[in-house]
This record gives sequence, structure tokens and C-alpha cells, in this order.
Amino acid sequence: MKQTDQELILAISKGDSNALSEFYDRHSRLIYGSLMRLLKDTDDAEDILQDVFVQVWRKASTYK
Repeated sequence: MKQTDQELILAISKGDSNALSEFYDRHSRLIYGSLMRLLKDTDDAEDILQDVFVQVWRKASTYK
């Protein structure tokens, strides 16, 4: 059964790297596409995308 985003965030907050991978797979394409439309620069979009998911990993426990 597929986990909800909320369930994935809870698992990420407990250090589950598989949950982060699933969350990344689910959302990275949309975020990257948005970044490319805004920035029009592949390197910057990739850097920011990485920063976004590093913050998800670090801050998942603060999600409400």
C-alpha cells in the first residue's frame, strides 16, 4: 500500500532514508520543473532541488 505524504514525512523524521527516497521520487520532478521555469539554469535548479530535500530530511520532525 502506498504511503501518504504525511506518513512519509513522519517516517523521514524518524530517519527513514527509504521514505525520503519515495518522497523525492514523488515530488522532485514537479519541484525541478518549477525551478527551471523560474531560474532557466540547470545548475542552479539542481542545487536548489538538493537543498530542498536536505531541508526535508533535517526539518521533517517540525512538520505539523
